[in-house]
Amino acid sequence: MQHYEDVTNNFPGGLYPYVRLVSLYDERPFEHDFFIRICQSFPFMKKLSINNVHAQKQKESYKLMNFLESKPLLRS
Repeated sequence: MQHYEDVTNNFPGGLYPYVRLVSLYDERPFEHDFFIRICQSFPFMKKLSINNVHAQKQKESYKLMNFLESKPLLRS
C-alpha cells in the first residue's frame, strides 16, 4: 500500500514503510504530538495532505517545523 488516506486523530500509530502519500482529515484540531506520531509511522512519506476544520490549540508550530525540516521529506 502506497497511499494512506483520511487519517484522523484516532490513528493508533504503527510502522508503514511503504506508504508515500498520506492524507489527514478531521474536524478536531491536529496537535503537535499527532504530527510526531505521523512522522514516526510513515518514515518514507513523500507527500502529506492536511484537511482540518479547526485551528491547533497548542501553538507549537516552530517546534513542529524544526522537527519536520529534519526529515528527508522536506529536504531539497
